[in-house]
This record gives sequence, C-alpha cells and structure tokens, in this order.
Amino acid sequence: MDAGSAVRSITVSRDGKVIVSGTDSGQVTVWNVERHSKVTEFKAHRNWVRAVDVSSDATKIVTGSDDRTACVWSLSTGAGLVGPLKHIHRVLAAKFSPDGQLIATATRNPSPFGSTIVGMAASSSSSQPKSTRWTMDDGEPVHRLGK
Repeated sequence: MDAGSAVRSITVSRDGKVIVSGTDSGQVTVWNVERHSKVTEFKAHRNWVRAVDVSSDATKIVTGSDDRTACVWSLSTGAGLVGPLKHIHRVLAAKFSPDGQLIATATRNPSPFGSTIVGMAASSSSSQPKSTRWTMDDGEPVHRLGK
C-alpha cells in the first residue's frame, strides 16, 4: 500500500477493516485492510494532514492540518460533511467522541501556557484554557470555555 507522499498521520478503524492515512501533501487515503487496496483518496487540505481519526461506526473521518483547519469527511466517498473548522494555529490532533457526534482538536498555541485543546476538553497545562465544542450537525460551536 503506497500513499504516494510522506505519511504524517494514520489510524485504524475500530473494527480493523479500514486504515486512513494523511500525508504532507494534504491527501487523505482510505485503505481496505483485507484487499490491500485504496477505497478512496482525496485532497483534504492545502498543507500537512497531521491528524486523522475514524468515527466508531466507520462512516466519517476527521482530519486536522497545518492549514489551521479541521474537517469531517465521508469515509466511503471523501465528500466534505463539516468544515473547514478554522483554528488560529495548526491542528495537531483530532478525535471523535465515542458516539461519533463530537470532535476534539488540539492546536499548538505559542504562548507561555503551552498547548490549547479546542474541542471537548481544555488543556491542563494552561491557567486560562480555551475550549470549543462543535456538534456534527452543522459544525457550529455550541460551548466555549475561557476567553
């Protein structure tokens, strides 16, 4: 299985049937584990894809990138479902909640407070954490912590 570019992020679906990889060229590739073949491949971002995750029902992918966005995609087609969700800094991590309805993303905040988590939880290293929670329905923030 050749991604065609340097792989910067990778994950396996919970059922073990799918691998999703993200590259430094902004490509996301969905692989069928049993067939050792590509299911779909698409240009997800303008820069490195540093984070990928698969929803628990294996229908959605969340990606985070150096282009300062996170997006949710259809696993089977690569169609955009939510986003781009804009961040102030590059997105270093992105995860689905267990029910697949929320995402959490983490960014590097170049400040004396360290990393900032944007999503369901705030950074424990920050004295003034900032946090936003999005719903999967429309990608709009539903809750914010901090300034």
